[in-house]
Amino acid sequence: LGDIVEEWTDIIAEANPKFFGISVQFLRSQMTAKRLLQSLKRKASHIQTVLGGSAAEYFGLELGWDILDWIIVGEGEHGVENLINGNINTGVYNKDTYNPDWQLEAPRTPKVDITAVPYPDYSDFSFNEYPKDAYELAENTMGVASLFIEGTRSCIFDCKFCNVRGEFGVYRSRSGSAIATEMIHYYETYGVTDFVFVDNILNGVLKNLVEMVDCLIDYYEKNNVKFIWSAYFAIRAKKQMPPEMWDRLRASGLHHIKLGIESGSTATLKEMDKKYTKEDLLY
Repeated sequence: LGDIVEEWTDIIAEANPKFFGISVQFLRSQMTAKRLLQSLKRKASHIQTVLGGSAAEYFGLELGWDILDWIIVGEGEHGVENLINGNINTGVYNKDTYNPDWQLEAPRTPKVDITAVPYPDYSDFSFNEYPKDAYELAENTMGVASLFIEGTRSCIFDCKFCNVRGEFGVYRSRSGSAIATEMIHYYETYGVTDFVFVDNILNGVLKNLVEMVDCLIDYYEKNNVKFIWSAYFAIRAKKQMPPEMWDRLRASGLHHIKLGIESGSTATLKEMDKKYTKEDLLY
């Protein structure tokens, strides 16, 4: 890991950006982030380091302001834009503006209207310099095969053990046609046909999911093409997602889903405030 970090920071220092930002979500990524920031500050102390992600406040304070210039607490779209433009506002802090009395409860950036976020621009992105399979780095795997995409944010549930609702607030969903249109844009612009949804649960608003599926299938039939996509799903009852709906999902390109299965006991699930039963899970 040390050699990789040093190679990365050499490249970053040579590029000499004004800001270098990194997101930290989980404990397992904190060590790498720490070594990366320490190395970069040692080589190019003038580059302003920025930490975001759900662990930004906690981990940022743990790292210390000697290797960290800014933290963005909350959703990053407005925070990053304001920082770059010099319009420092709520949720963006440095050593002079962060109040230790907040005790990990700093005021956050405003919630984002995800229906108004522009598409990421990959026009200067070197696809061929990234592996298709992150777990099999080899010359014959180079060339990005998939792109990340977001259709919703937060979760419709508020389970007792989970902090998603606390972190992201009320569940927000784009229309199904808007999601499908973005996928089609990436195909027509970059030739990408494989998509990975980063949502906590994509099937929170089922009518939007159905609309997305219908738009995709209609596009496939008219253009002789088919995408594949994967996503996190919430477990739903048979009456909510009947077999014919799963058939349409598969026809739209769904090939892999991830489910949060915390227990096979209905009583335990109820205690967790989960909104499904063992029978729903088995279905």
